[in-house]
Amino acid sequence: MMSNGSTFALPQFHDIILRHRLYNLLDSNRDKPLVVVQGQAAQGKSTLVASYLGRYSVQPTSQTADLMPAAIESISPITPVWLHLSSRESEHTNLFELLINALSQRKKVTTLPSTLGTGDDIDRQIDIIKSVLSSIAEPVALVFDNLESIDSTASSYLLIKSVISYVCSSRSSVRIFLISREFPPINISKIKMEQGCLIIRNEELAFTFEETEQFLQAHSNQRISSDIVKKIHAVTEGWPGGVTLISESISKSGWGVNIASSHINRFNLSTANLISAIPNHLTAETLDYFSNEVYAVLPKHIKHFLIRASMFEEIDTDIASQLCDTENSREILDYLEKRNLFIQRHTSSIPHSLAQN
Repeated sequence: MMSNGSTFALPQFHDIILRHRLYNLLDSNRDKPLVVVQGQAAQGKSTLVASYLGRYSVQPTSQTADLMPAAIESISPITPVWLHLSSRESEHTNLFELLINALSQRKKVTTLPSTLGTGDDIDRQIDIIKSVLSSIAEPVALVFDNLESIDSTASSYLLIKSVISYVCSSRSSVRIFLISREFPPINISKIKMEQGCLIIRNEELAFTFEETEQFLQAHSNQRISSDIVKKIHAVTEGWPGGVTLISESISKSGWGVNIASSHINRFNLSTANLISAIPNHLTAETLDYFSNEVYAVLPKHIKHFLIRASMFEEIDTDIASQLCDTENSREILDYLEKRNLFIQRHTSSIPHSLAQN
């Protein structure tokens, strides 16, 4: 996800598919103070939450304004506080500092006593966080993204559990979103029994046929036949990452699929042969094949950039420019991010950072 110029602010997104059925699910559960979004890699978890919160953003951009239907304009604006976590936040003091900095920057919190000090005392840190949260009167969405990067036995989970417990018991104006590839080691079932939690899992995140069709049509210069959409949807099982790879492969091939699928075999077209050769399920080998197909047609300078940048899990544009000996690193990252290829940008203390997919 690309930073929009403000650390901890709502990530930007490009060419998204509006997930109205999931927006409606989230809207109908607005009374739930905790939302858990759990799914595999490239399942659209962060994009869903970012696009949903963008509908209620305090300062909607040209992107988020388009997402806001008239029916919800009367709802109080929500300030998103977005934390993109890394393994560094497994240590509770690091997470505490990140959380306090985020809340201070996004909500201009001024009630933090300067004489308290933080140190490593987790009980004191929990008290400070509760004090800060209690001072927030306006709606806030506190997002813990990439939660799986924190070790399941880490001390930071004591902080996270305390924040959740406080928000759920106090019914404050804060709503918490946990985004993770793995289900977090938190007693969610108890919160859910008390009707305080909404869980969106892999199955709900998967594209429906209509969403798959919408995505493919939006990313193609020509109309894609319904039969081909059905094939792609069945093969990927609605996995957004798989749909993206196949869509990009179609786009790069220049295949015009506005012809009837029954006539495809009459044409010696690489993507037609590619689609017909897809097995019933996407295996690791098949995904590698699609990735290689997409990579093969990238411009030479972008290939060179990716090879050098792949040595790092995270990298910013300044380092990328020096390492890859190019002044166009920002443009390259923009190109790859907008096409959902190989990288993911996110907000952090380092502007314009990225993570490999």
